[in-house]
Amino acid sequence: MSDSTAKPLPQPQPQSQTSHHPAGSSGLLGNARRLTAAATRIPLQRWLAFALILLEAFTVGYLSKTIVYPAMVVVVALYGTVSRRRFNMGRQRTYDIIALMAIIFVIKYMVSPSDPRYDELIPSQSMGFTLAEYVLAMQSVQFFLKRRDDRLPFSFPGIGVIALVCATMVSRESGHRGDVQALCVGFSVLSALYCDASRRFIKVMPVRRRGRPIATVLVLAVVGSLGWFMASSMHKYERHVEQLVNRFLQQSNEPSSIGFSESAAIGSVSLKKDRNSQQTALRVVSSVEPGYFRARAYDTYENRKWLFNIDGRATYPQGSVPSAARSDTHNGQGFQIARSRKQGTQKFEVWPDADLGDTFAGPLRTSWLFADARIVTVDTYGVMRSSEARSGVPYTLLVSDARQPSNRKVNDAATEPAPLVDDAKISLQRLATPPEWTQQNKRLVELAESLFKDCETVDEKLAATSRYFKENYTYSLKVTPPEQPTREPLEWFLLERPPAHCEYFASGTAILLRMAGVPCRYIVGFVVSEKNQYSGEWVARNEDAHAWVEAYDETTGWVTVDSTPASGIPDESPASSSTQLYEYLRDEFHRIRTGWQQRGFASIQATLKSLILSPIGLTVLAIVVLITSGIMLKRRRQHRHVDRAAYTASTPVIEQLQTARQKLDVTLKRVWRVRLPGETVDRYAQQLANEATDQHDPLTEAADWYTQYAELRFAPKPDQTSVNEIATRAHQLATVLRKRVRHPDEHQGNA
Repeated sequence: MSDSTAKPLPQPQPQSQTSHHPAGSSGLLGNARRLTAAATRIPLQRWLAFALILLEAFTVGYLSKTIVYPAMVVVVALYGTVSRRRFNMGRQRTYDIIALMAIIFVIKYMVSPSDPRYDELIPSQSMGFTLAEYVLAMQSVQFFLKRRDDRLPFSFPGIGVIALVCATMVSRESGHRGDVQALCVGFSVLSALYCDASRRFIKVMPVRRRGRPIATVLVLAVVGSLGWFMASSMHKYERHVEQLVNRFLQQSNEPSSIGFSESAAIGSVSLKKDRNSQQTALRVVSSVEPGYFRARAYDTYENRKWLFNIDGRATYPQGSVPSAARSDTHNGQGFQIARSRKQGTQKFEVWPDADLGDTFAGPLRTSWLFADARIVTVDTYGVMRSSEARSGVPYTLLVSDARQPSNRKVNDAATEPAPLVDDAKISLQRLATPPEWTQQNKRLVELAESLFKDCETVDEKLAATSRYFKENYTYSLKVTPPEQPTREPLEWFLLERPPAHCEYFASGTAILLRMAGVPCRYIVGFVVSEKNQYSGEWVARNEDAHAWVEAYDETTGWVTVDSTPASGIPDESPASSSTQLYEYLRDEFHRIRTGWQQRGFASIQATLKSLILSPIGLTVLAIVVLITSGIMLKRRRQHRHVDRAAYTASTPVIEQLQTARQKLDVTLKRVWRVRLPGETVDRYAQQLANEATDQHDPLTEAADWYTQYAELRFAPKPDQTSVNEIATRAHQLATVLRKRVRHPDEHQGNA
């Protein structure tokens, strides 16, 4: 025997003896391999979709500083990506789910408290953030819908664009600029890859071309550059975009406030009166007509503008607040506005519907303010302002209805700091000094002398001024001042007597009274005189914006002087009945939402009680009862076609037949249609047979089953064995028909 035959064959070492694999590594390696295999079986399109929704959720969470909801969306999307759980839903059912989700997010938007971070942004900020959350939820649902080849819709990135845009609207911090640009570029690149991965689901002619990788890289570079450029442009021109959105939402490029700034040019009030004139500005709940609501007071006329030269001081919530000043419909704190011998006898609950800047509009002699604010600034003239004053947030005013007499002469120095205003200590020298150009015009001086030659008291001067304008002028919103740049418009108005609007009359009144030595100030605001017949609230619209004068008398204090002719003073002419009804329903909805946000369930009981006991509430309740009764009557009539014996029969055989028929009725309702009222069983079976495509169609078997059911049901003595067979057959047939619903394409292919 040779040596080669004597050598034993080498035996392979067992795998467990290898030294480079630690113990237990085969199990971990096996799990990793299984996970890798499972991940590779998932289409690339779904992974890219998950990456898109991950980026969108991160953008929403990062810019809005929220974690919980974006994290939930990512977890749900990841589970939908790696799992095989799918739901087969028809188009109508999908639409129903989308509509239900929309309703849920609308309710969430209504009941969620207002976020102060969005107050200074465009009006759709809070709504945009809610829309971004809704889009994320709608995209997550797409992962669980069953589709051919387990594909996702081609429009998936397009829906994500909405979420991304809404998310980037939430924050305007300068530090987010580069981050937003990077996120936009990443989204653009992922969207391009997603669209490329979706090509395999689309049947195209195979074309072999060189340079496809180069073209792909070029496309991604172009898309990324466009995303970076658009992000930079949106940040650079964000103010222009906001103005464009505001113009679209409000149909006007004019500011919503009416001269509510540090200066008021003549024409700002009339411009607002003419545009969006029917838009509601204020709603006031009061037992008496509110009348004049002040928003700004000005003391100096220069360069064709009224200016305000006296600053106010901040006031803080008072510990002791009169019970009459508190409100049971909204939250707030009490602020003392002015010292008064009477704490107040009139109470006004104000709902600002328009943006009034930072102003709490209110009447003269307001003594207390009850508002949801931390600091309120009150100037020397009693105008209330706060950075926390917002449209839609109510506040309550306590007002004295009597003039405060003063037997002391006015001191030239204003020694009393705001907000506790004492009329006797206000510096009135500025308010009694006319502009210099009035003394240089001889005709104007002669006009003032002739107007006040027989007047001795302040009341007589006020009456003479008001009478002069109302008897010698007419009202018109269309005013054409002289084109000479050197001529003062008020001088032209006082001497030429043209038709003019309230701002000219108020300014002219202030000029003439100051020439007579009467201290006065120029006021802009609203005249609240219209009443809603359904809610009982007093309403002021943009067309009720007005300008007037407040003059000071040593014996009576400040008084309101309105020299505008009667045709130019906002009156109590109500809107149409349909408009009032619509506004009532809209305002009640807003009241309920505000009460829920501020006071929770405590506001629901009072709101429901007031709604039910109101005339419109009783009407709506009656309509609901009638509609419900009609639906119940209709449902009762639909069941009249069923044989009465079905209700009176008490034998187990009949009950078994009816149970089997009801099960098959429910299944056929989903597959085909429900049996119509008055349609007999034989007629229904014939329609089923006509609908069937061939003898093997389950509808043919269903038609035979209904024919057999009719024979047994109306037989004098149905056989128990036959009843058992038909009940079993109904169960089997229902199973077959349900498969027809789940796999309609297969049945159509077989047909």
